[in-house]
Amino acid sequence: MIGHVARDINTIGGTEYEPRPGGAAYYSTMVYTHLGLRVAVLTKVADPDEPILLQELRAAGVTVFNRPTATTTTFRNIYPQANADARRQRVDARADRLSVADLPPIRARIWQIGPLTDQDIDPAIIAHCAGTGGAVGMDVQGLTRRIVAGEVQPSDPL
Repeated sequence: MIGHVARDINTIGGTEYEPRPGGAAYYSTMVYTHLGLRVAVLTKVADPDEPILLQELRAAGVTVFNRPTATTTTFRNIYPQANADARRQRVDARADRLSVADLPPIRARIWQIGPLTDQDIDPAIIAHCAGTGGAVGMDVQGLTRRIVAGEVQPSDPL
């Protein structure tokens, strides 16, 4: 799994909750481990956020390759009431882009790439993973939205 484990801050009906892990890299990895698959995740989470965001993955037996970054991708999800369809979403910070140089020296039968924004992952990673002989899956969520003045807005895929 290649993508940023995000720091999600959820506010529901005016109540802000403690930050928790989020993003495709977190949720997909947890599903795969519950299915009994052996999983590794490549991400960039800042040192102060590592215990909160990566502890559960490691406890589940996931091999975590956390590369250095000054900031963690942080999403602020604002629900005016307990209604998931009424969410407003902001990005308070973005981790450094993942590049081919960040890839660990491993082989995988399946590579899942899960960007949260259009700036998360260098496109060269896709070609590199495809060239290893493993299947490549792409989660397009991050490619269908853009960040404008901190607000998440829909956009056409790149």
